[in-house]
Amino acid sequence: MRKLTLVTIAALLAAGMAAPVVAQDATVELSPDQQTTIIQDFSGDDVVPAPSVGFDVVTGAVVPDTVELHPLPEKIIKVVPGYSSYEYFRTSDGRIVIVSPEKKVINVLQ
Repeated sequence: MRKLTLVTIAALLAAGMAAPVVAQDATVELSPDQQTTIIQDFSGDDVVPAPSVGFDVVTGAVVPDTVELHPLPEKIIKVVPGYSSYEYFRTSDGRIVIVSPEKKVINVLQ
């Protein structure tokens, strides 16, 4: 199965297609263009940053229940369909933190 996934990825890259890749740990990797688009799309949200989250905000960290999560905006889901069931929060220093349904940090955008 892993070989098939790698072959598929290689074929997409060879064809010049930039598509999100879902790895075995459910991490959705973003191209630089997708990251830029997502950050711009978040510029108009009205989510209040979490004042203190109480954990190191790094990929793979489990988000405690005390952190309020918000559904991702539809325009983000259009850019990265793999994020359809994910949520997010903002940190007090302005980072956007994408969280999986399992409450793990998947991506931290600056």
